Amino acid sequence: MESHITSHRGGFPLGMTKVLALGDSKGVDIGLYVVRLEGGTTLDVPPVFHQCAAIVMVGTGVVVVSPRRGEELAPVAVSRRDLFTEQPHSFLLPRGAGLKLAAAEDGLELVLCSVPGQGPAAPLEIKPAQVRAE
Repeated sequence: MESHITSHRGGFPLGMTKVLALGDSKGVDIGLYVVRLEGGTTLDVPPVFHQCAAIVMVGTGVVVVSPRRGEELAPVAVSRRDLFTEQPHSFLLPRGAGLKLAAAEDGLELVLCSVPGQGPAAPLEIKPAQVRAE
Protein backbone atom coordinates (compact mmCIF):
# COMPACT_ATOMS: atom_id res chain seq x y z
CA MET A 1 0.00 0.00 0.00
CA GLU A 2 1.40 3.38 -1.00
CA SER A 3 1.27 6.14 1.61
CA HIS A 4 0.50 9.81 0.97
CA ILE A 5 4.12 10.65 1.75
CA THR A 6 5.50 8.49 -1.05
CA SER A 7 2.68 9.07 -3.53
CA HIS A 8 2.79 12.87 -3.14
CA ARG A 9 6.51 13.40 -2.58
CA GLY A 10 6.50 16.15 -5.22
CA GLY A 11 3.49 17.84 -3.61
CA PHE A 12 -0.24 17.42 -3.96
CA PRO A 13 -1.84 17.89 -7.38
CA LEU A 14 -3.96 20.90 -8.32
CA GLY A 15 -7.58 20.77 -7.20
CA MET A 16 -8.90 19.03 -4.09
CA THR A 17 -7.14 15.87 -2.89
CA LYS A 18 -8.63 13.57 -0.26
CA VAL A 19 -6.05 12.56 2.32
CA LEU A 20 -8.54 11.00 4.72
CA ALA A 21 -12.35 10.91 4.67
CA LEU A 22 -14.63 10.53 7.66
CA GLY A 23 -15.00 6.84 8.38
CA ASP A 24 -11.87 5.79 6.43
CA SER A 25 -10.04 4.69 9.54
CA LYS A 26 -11.32 2.89 12.62
CA GLY A 27 -11.26 5.13 15.66
CA VAL A 28 -10.37 8.26 13.68
CA ASP A 29 -13.40 10.32 12.74
CA ILE A 30 -11.76 13.13 10.83
CA GLY A 31 -11.65 14.22 7.22
CA LEU A 32 -8.61 15.91 5.70
CA TYR A 33 -8.35 17.42 2.21
CA VAL A 34 -5.63 19.50 0.55
CA VAL A 35 -6.79 22.19 -1.90
CA ARG A 36 -4.24 23.62 -4.37
CA LEU A 37 -4.98 26.31 -6.94
CA GLU A 38 -2.58 27.73 -9.48
CA GLY A 39 -2.50 31.46 -10.06
CA GLY A 40 -5.62 32.98 -11.57
CA THR A 41 -7.87 29.94 -11.01
CA THR A 42 -10.99 29.43 -8.92
CA LEU A 43 -12.65 26.52 -7.16
CA ASP A 44 -16.07 26.08 -5.58
CA VAL A 45 -15.95 23.78 -2.56
CA PRO A 46 -19.43 22.27 -2.18
CA PRO A 47 -21.34 22.57 1.08
CA VAL A 48 -19.78 20.46 3.81
CA PHE A 49 -21.89 17.94 5.67
CA HIS A 50 -19.95 18.23 8.92
CA GLN A 51 -18.30 21.11 10.70
CA CYS A 52 -15.08 22.05 8.93
CA ALA A 53 -12.00 24.23 9.36
CA ALA A 54 -10.44 25.78 6.25
CA ILE A 55 -6.83 26.81 6.95
CA VAL A 56 -4.67 28.79 4.53
CA MET A 57 -1.28 27.08 4.20
CA VAL A 58 0.47 29.27 1.60
CA GLY A 59 -0.34 31.71 -1.19
CA THR A 60 -2.61 34.65 -1.86
CA GLY A 61 -6.23 34.87 -2.89
CA VAL A 62 -9.82 35.52 -1.92
CA VAL A 63 -12.16 33.32 0.13
CA VAL A 64 -15.94 33.69 0.03
CA VAL A 65 -17.94 31.71 2.59
CA SER A 66 -21.47 30.59 1.65
CA PRO A 67 -23.20 29.75 4.94
CA ARG A 68 -26.33 28.59 3.14
CA ARG A 69 -27.24 27.82 -0.43
CA GLY A 70 -27.67 31.11 -2.33
CA GLU A 71 -26.10 33.21 0.42
CA GLU A 72 -22.55 34.63 0.42
CA LEU A 73 -20.56 36.62 2.96
CA ALA A 74 -18.21 39.43 1.94
CA PRO A 75 -15.02 38.28 0.17
CA VAL A 76 -11.97 37.99 2.42
CA ALA A 77 -8.45 38.58 1.06
CA VAL A 78 -5.99 36.01 2.43
CA SER A 79 -2.21 35.76 2.18
CA ARG A 80 0.51 33.64 3.75
CA ARG A 81 4.15 33.37 2.65
CA ASP A 82 4.87 30.04 4.32
CA LEU A 83 3.99 27.77 7.22
CA PHE A 84 6.73 28.96 9.55
CA THR A 85 6.93 32.76 9.56
CA GLU A 86 3.25 33.79 9.49
CA GLN A 87 0.11 32.65 11.30
CA PRO A 88 -2.71 31.23 9.17
CA HIS A 89 -5.97 32.81 8.13
CA SER A 90 -8.71 30.28 8.96
CA PHE A 91 -12.45 29.82 8.68
CA LEU A 92 -14.71 27.60 10.79
CA LEU A 93 -17.65 26.42 8.73
CA PRO A 94 -20.91 25.08 10.08
CA ARG A 95 -22.66 22.09 8.57
CA GLY A 96 -23.99 22.99 5.12
CA ALA A 97 -21.58 25.86 4.38
CA GLY A 98 -19.51 26.06 1.20
CA LEU A 99 -16.52 28.05 -0.05
CA LYS A 100 -15.55 29.88 -3.21
CA LEU A 101 -11.80 30.21 -3.64
CA ALA A 102 -9.90 32.44 -6.07
CA ALA A 103 -6.10 32.30 -6.28
CA ALA A 104 -3.93 35.33 -7.04
CA GLU A 105 -0.84 35.07 -9.29
CA ASP A 106 1.21 33.04 -6.79
CA GLY A 107 -1.51 30.41 -6.25
CA LEU A 108 -3.27 29.32 -3.07
CA GLU A 109 -3.12 26.22 -0.90
CA LEU A 110 -5.52 25.35 1.91
CA VAL A 111 -6.22 22.40 4.14
CA LEU A 112 -9.81 21.39 4.96
CA CYS A 113 -10.34 19.43 8.15
CA SER A 114 -13.82 18.12 9.00
CA VAL A 115 -15.26 16.38 12.02
CA PRO A 116 -18.79 15.18 12.81
CA GLY A 117 -21.10 17.69 14.43
CA GLN A 118 -23.27 20.66 13.79
CA GLY A 119 -20.53 23.25 14.25
CA PRO A 120 -21.11 26.89 15.12
CA ALA A 121 -24.40 28.53 14.20
CA ALA A 122 -22.58 30.92 11.87
CA PRO A 123 -19.25 30.79 10.03
CA LEU A 124 -16.31 32.19 11.94
CA GLU A 125 -13.28 33.93 10.45
CA ILE A 126 -10.03 33.64 12.43
CA LYS A 127 -7.54 36.29 11.36
CA PRO A 128 -3.78 35.66 11.62
CA ALA A 129 -3.45 38.25 14.41
CA GLN A 130 -5.91 36.16 16.50
CA VAL A 131 -3.75 33.02 16.33
CA ARG A 132 -1.32 32.43 19.18
CA ALA A 133 1.81 30.43 18.38
CA GLU A 134 3.06 27.97 20.98
